[in-house]
Amino acid sequence: MKIGQRINHVKHAKYRNLKQILDTGTITAGPFRVPDEGFHYRVKWDSLGDSIMNELPMAFLSSRKYSYELNKNNQ
Repeated sequence: MKIGQRINHVKHAKYRNLKQILDTGTITAGPFRVPDEGFHYRVKWDSLGDSIMNELPMAFLSSRKYSYELNKNNQ
């Protein structure tokens, strides 16, 4: 992942191969190596606007229910 790329926070359906995009954002900084946690990035999420919570460093950890994917429209 690179600075300037668009990323989606995705929720996966339980029984079908469907996805729901929860939020979209732009990677603004990173990767930052955090010991025992991997790499973190800063993302400016569209839904948070100018909130103080926007652009906090975060890891792109995936699970069965949630994941982060590059936005295919604006790579």
